[in-house]
Amino acid sequence: MKGLDLKKRLHGGEHVYGTWSASTDPLVAATVAQAGFDWMSVDMEHSPRNVESLRYILWMVRETPTVAMVRVKDNRPDEIKQALDAGADGVVVPLIESVEDARRAVAGCKYPPDGVRGYGPFMPSFGGDDRAYQTTANDETLVFIQVEHYRAVDVIEEIAALEGVDGFIIGPNDLTLSMDIFGAWESEAFISTIQRIVRAGDANGVPAGFPVDVLGGAEAGIAWVKEYAPALRLLTIGGDLGFVSAGAEAALQQIRVPNT
Repeated sequence: MKGLDLKKRLHGGEHVYGTWSASTDPLVAATVAQAGFDWMSVDMEHSPRNVESLRYILWMVRETPTVAMVRVKDNRPDEIKQALDAGADGVVVPLIESVEDARRAVAGCKYPPDGVRGYGPFMPSFGGDDRAYQTTANDETLVFIQVEHYRAVDVIEEIAALEGVDGFIIGPNDLTLSMDIFGAWESEAFISTIQRIVRAGDANGVPAGFPVDVLGGAEAGIAWVKEYAPALRLLTIGGDLGFVSAGAEAALQQIRVPNT
């Protein structure tokens, strides 16, 4: 699994760079993945996908060098199992507000005795050995916990200490909504919250990051990270549909005759 290499890089202290996929078209997702991102999160929480379309997307993304993650719809073992059985290298798990929530997310990714994942790895081991996949999957599968509520931040040190948590993906919009300071990126409350998450992660070897373009665009987000939280090293930028839109607009501007 490609996820093992990414896991080793993260635990070795490297910065890795990802993006998101919201398109239901496998070719669009795979084309973006081919650009050279370290990882891509295929979104099931907010995108109009079903398990069948997810399977085709993962098949194509797996043919690129990019690690294929899936943000599942909910922190439930059945949702996590479907994503992993469809061929994901790991999952991004939303709706974490407690240590028990995080523990449940990790357990959903692991076969017994380490967790509760049921056995059925036909797609991830396609063309290979199911038992060989099962033997290494617990160590190789990536588990990113989404930090998007102040309740999770209240116990972030305990969550970071859990065995099996490989990264924190911060959701700035939902996090500031829960703090009643929506979009206040320069506020002391938001800055100190991000810094606390980073410190907790660093103390336990758990890298943190977020989508930089959420903070007023990519340039502003990158500047924010450099000033306030340079230790963030699990950063993402953009997504496949946004890249298609931006590319189309840029091409049109190149060819358009002025005043037409």
